[in-house]
Amino acid sequence: MAVDALTLTYWQRRHLGQQLRSTRDARVYRRTLAVLGVADGEPVASVAGRLRVTLRAVYHWVATYGRDHAPAALADRDRSGRPRLLTPSDRELLRELLGRSPQEVGYFAAQWTVPLLREHLTRRTGRPFSDDALRRELQRMRYSWKRSRYTLDPDPEFGGKNRGASCGTSGDCRHVASSWRRTRPTCCCSRRCGPPGRPGAGHGQRVSDCW
Repeated sequence: MAVDALTLTYWQRRHLGQQLRSTRDARVYRRTLAVLGVADGEPVASVAGRLRVTLRAVYHWVATYGRDHAPAALADRDRSGRPRLLTPSDRELLRELLGRSPQEVGYFAAQWTVPLLREHLTRRTGRPFSDDALRRELQRMRYSWKRSRYTLDPDPEFGGKNRGASCGTSGDCRHVASSWRRTRPTCCCSRRCGPPGRPGAGHGQRVSDCW
């Protein structure tokens, strides 16, 4: 069969149309459009230009579909070792981990980070995960990233006078590691975190004290 021409039966065209309406994968959508375009008699060069892909890509998609006339053939196949999305059981394990400290499960770390979570999930499930998948799940669970910074511990001898000063010789400057923290809309503890309406505005407090 020449890939420059493609003849479809009524049912083949209908199945491709169903895939076009139901898929949420932009790549599958584009490939299905390409196959339908060629089947409608549109020149391959025109299809490639309209979809902003190469001629080679259109030829490949039409040939791939033409082997079995299966719309599913236009989807990417799973590759060995490819990071997977989280399953419901993976999410439950992630929630369990975030409710405990890394030290409780045998890590010498004060806070959870994405690489550490990925390492533990892979070890427990035997399957690889991508950092992006974990970050998306953490954001969905209303966790936000707190970058590494330095904070000044309050000195009782100075009272409240010098609190909030930048790290220097007059205070104990302590490093707060980067970590994921659960986000809350406002900060209510004005005693420790500063005036109401200024979440995280505490002076000399750890990041975790202000949410």
